[in-house]
Amino acid sequence: MNNASETIPGYAYGAEAVAKSWISLQELEQLKISVGFTAEDERYLGLAGEVLGDQTKQIVEHWRSGIIAGIPHLARHSRSPEGNPLPNYLAASNQRFQQWILDTCLRPYDQVWLDYQQEIALRHTSLKKTRWTVSNRRRTCHYATSSLSSL
Repeated sequence: MNNASETIPGYAYGAEAVAKSWISLQELEQLKISVGFTAEDERYLGLAGEVLGDQTKQIVEHWRSGIIAGIPHLARHSRSPEGNPLPNYLAASNQRFQQWILDTCLRPYDQVWLDYQQEIALRHTSLKKTRWTVSNRRRTCHYATSSLSSL
């Protein structure tokens, strides 16, 4: 997990470019209490992370093809405006998705974790989501964050 930011395109866990979360650690603790999330849950997530460590690719493939692909308003985010698959985007985002499973299970829920969860959330909004523009009848994909520009 330590070198994932060097090998996964767009993965920026712990990077200086990731802004501090608007949610404080105290608020995170309050949220955990509100939903009944306990230290025992964290322990079981750690065990799940150990079990799932070599299965994340299969989990993500199932999630993408068996769940997201069947929900049009979600599936369109992984396709061009014409509805064609974006293999480079999918390959890179699948790696980030796989790493997210491990991060959720195995990383401590500290400020760095909280900051990156906000970054992931923002990447799923118009603030940082992939944007398309049309120029001279050609559609071009623009990524809102520089860390994704290589995709």
